[in-house]
Amino acid sequence: MSLVRALGAALACAAVLPVNAIAAGGQIEVSLPKGTIRVDAQGRFTFPVACDDAGPSCAGDLRLFTTSQAPREGAQLGVPVTAKAATNLGVATFTVAAGRHRHVPVQLNVAGRRALARRRGKTYLVNVRVRQRDGPGDFSAVVDGTIGLRAAASTAAAPARAAARSCTRGGATTVAAEDGESVVAVKATPKGDYLTDRLYACAGSTGRRVYLFSSTRRDSERTEYDTYTFIDDRHVGVTASISFGIGSTYTAAVYDLRSGQRTHTSRPCDQYQLSDTASGPDEVVFLPRGGLAYSCGTLRIADAQGDRELEPAGSAVSHLAYGNGRLYWTLTAGGTETLKSLDV
Repeated sequence: MSLVRALGAALACAAVLPVNAIAAGGQIEVSLPKGTIRVDAQGRFTFPVACDDAGPSCAGDLRLFTTSQAPREGAQLGVPVTAKAATNLGVATFTVAAGRHRHVPVQLNVAGRRALARRRGKTYLVNVRVRQRDGPGDFSAVVDGTIGLRAAASTAAAPARAAARSCTRGGATTVAAEDGESVVAVKATPKGDYLTDRLYACAGSTGRRVYLFSSTRRDSERTEYDTYTFIDDRHVGVTASISFGIGSTYTAAVYDLRSGQRTHTSRPCDQYQLSDTASGPDEVVFLPRGGLAYSCGTLRIADAQGDRELEPAGSAVSHLAYGNGRLYWTLTAGGTETLKSLDV
C-alpha cells in the first residue's frame, strides 16, 4: 500500500487550500426527510447527512431554492451567500467523518425566512440540492429533491430573559454556520476601488456579533473566495483565495469566535511562489484548539506555543492532514517518501 493510501486510511479529517489539495475521499449518503422539518425563530433547522467508510471524510454543501428555481451547477464552495441572495434561500457547508452521520445546521437567508413567514404556519415546499466536493472547485450532485419546512410554534419567553437577537438582523446574510455558531456578512460598503462585505462571528444563543474581517466583493478585476472551517466552539479557520488579473494569492488564518481576534496566520508563507502567477501556502490544515499547520517548501505549525518550524526551508512536504490527535505529513528526500506525524 502506498504512503498516500496508508495516510488516507488512517486519518479522520483533513482541510487544505485549493492548491495541491486532497479530496475528502468518502461518498456522501443522503435520504430526504419524509416528514415536515421544523424551523426555529431564527430560520434554523438541521438536515441529516452521512458518509460511508470508504475514505477519511466527506465534504460538500447543501443549497435551498424555491420550487420555481433550478439549482445552478458550477458554484464554488467559498462564494459568500450574499453574492447569490437573489437565487437561493440558504447555503450550508459540511464535513462528515467516514462511517458517521450528523445533522448539518442550516439557516434560511433573509429571502427564505420571509417566504416561510408568509405561509403563517403552513408547510413551505423548497427544492434542496446536496453536493459532494470531489476536489478543488469540483462538485457533483448527490441528491435533488423537495422538502417541507414549517415554522415552529412560537413560545412565550420567560419574563426575566430577553429573546436572543437574530444574527442576520439589519440585512446580514449567513455565509457559514455550525452548531449554533455562524459567520454573517453585512451589506457591502465602498473601500477604495472595491466593494467589501464586513464579516462577523455570531453566537446563535445570544445574537451577539463580533467583527472578524472585510472581504472584497467580486468584480471584473478582482475576485475573493473565502472558505470557513469551524474548528471548535471557539475558533473558525478561514482560507482566502484572491484573484486579480492573471495572478492569485492564497492565505489562511484562525479567528477567535468570541473576541473576533485573529490568532494565527500563514503570513510566513504568503510570498511563497506556487507558480509564475500564484503565491501563498501550498497546503493548510486547521488543528484542535485553534491551531494551524501549513507548508511552503517548509512545514510550520502555529498554536498556543507560537508559530514555529517543523521542517526546514527547502523540504519537500506534502499530504498534510490531521486525525486521531496527530498531524501527519509526507517528507520526500532523495526520491524516498517518509510518513511523519506529531502529537498535537
